[in-house]
Amino acid sequence: MLPGYVLLNTYMNIDLYYKLKEIPRCFRLLNINKYNVDYDLKDVENQERQVTCFTPIEEKEMALILRLAQYDEEIGFSQVHKENSKVFVRSGPLKGLEGIIKKIDKRKNRAKISLDFMGETQLVDVGIEILDSHK
Repeated sequence: MLPGYVLLNTYMNIDLYYKLKEIPRCFRLLNINKYNVDYDLKDVENQERQVTCFTPIEEKEMALILRLAQYDEEIGFSQVHKENSKVFVRSGPLKGLEGIIKKIDKRKNRAKISLDFMGETQLVDVGIEILDSHK
């Protein structure tokens, strides 16, 4: 859903940070401060400051991501039909979230949805099943 990101639900601390950095091809972890965590946090003595320097994902952003994934590892398909220029979702993770659908590609059975993530709006491509509007 968000290429290049791995989302973790954890109580982050500096020890866990260094363990995660040992993962092959883990390039960086998002942090609030604009300094290089590898060098600047080694000498920080205040444990609370170590924990708060990493960037949490806001609850409302995470709630929408979890709802879309239906607490699974991937977003399932939604059944969608379009009448005139209005989109209706019959079932699936997009049901009730018609407002975040920005574009539908009938040929590819894909929808572009708008998600707020880390303070920015991202367009995310999800699979849909196009229903005949007469069903």
